[in-house]
Amino acid sequence: MRSTRLTVGLTLVLVAAAGWPACILARPPDKETPAMALHDEIQVLNLLGSLWLTQAQLTAMLPLAQEAEQGREVLRKRMDELQTLFMGPGQVLRNALARGDRVEDHMAGSIHLLKRQQEELQTSHEEFEKGLADRMIAVLDDNQKQRLLDYKPCLVPTPDLRDPDRIGSSSPTGDDGPLKLLDRARKVPDARFEARREEMLKKLLEKVEKHYAGLDLAAFRTRVELVVTRARAMSALEYETSRENLAQELKPPEANRRHRDKETAEGRARHFLLRPCVPKLLQERLHLLTLHQPPQAQVDLGHVQAQVNCKDGKCALNR
Repeated sequence: MRSTRLTVGLTLVLVAAAGWPACILARPPDKETPAMALHDEIQVLNLLGSLWLTQAQLTAMLPLAQEAEQGREVLRKRMDELQTLFMGPGQVLRNALARGDRVEDHMAGSIHLLKRQQEELQTSHEEFEKGLADRMIAVLDDNQKQRLLDYKPCLVPTPDLRDPDRIGSSSPTGDDGPLKLLDRARKVPDARFEARREEMLKKLLEKVEKHYAGLDLAAFRTRVELVVTRARAMSALEYETSRENLAQELKPPEANRRHRDKETAEGRARHFLLRPCVPKLLQERLHLLTLHQPPQAQVDLGHVQAQVNCKDGKCALNR
């Protein structure tokens, strides 16, 4: 999430004093470099291009994106205020630690108060963004929501011949790992494959366990070994016609996937549609739409009379 750049950029100050826990103190947010900003714009443009937003949708989303930017500005100002407030007690704390003095209770209380205010500020801003994300999602239709979930961040979009409108850097199912695994397994000579079999399976199971929960790993390992063995035994022609189906057999059930926040609709809306660049990009797309003439009204062919005279057996329609 873009707001994370404002709050994750926090300095950890560890105070080694008896009975006094570590404190987290705010500092001004890191500035985005021009390259980072351009990278963000390209990613968001790829997503917007795949959503095929209507003029009404763009118009509804623009004020939400602008409200998100206003919220970030409020957060920046409050973070700056906390930073300024920290300077006084922070300097006293620094001097006391340098002298080896005992940290006074009132000093600890001042620092803890700032920490608590920062945490409350962060929680409040996250709730604010979640509300905006929910309103963003409400603007999208079901197909667009699915595209948002399926979007794989990329710079140069990779076309998908099965779904030309889809934009992203990997397959619509979300992971082309099984195909790559099978392709690599077929290229490895028998002796080397047998020597590295256990290492390959161990790494694969570690990755699967990280991203999927509740799987029978022993049964999954057996399935992988069987599928890979079949793939290695196939002729080139057999493999090319079967590799997609074989890859599907290697994919764990989607129901077992561990979903991170940004993989939910709300999380992805926060991550992509509330970025600082979004208001400008939405305005650009709205401007482009105004440059194009609206499509002509469709003719209801059910109410169009045919011409009395036909040419070459084909009847023309009155306009």
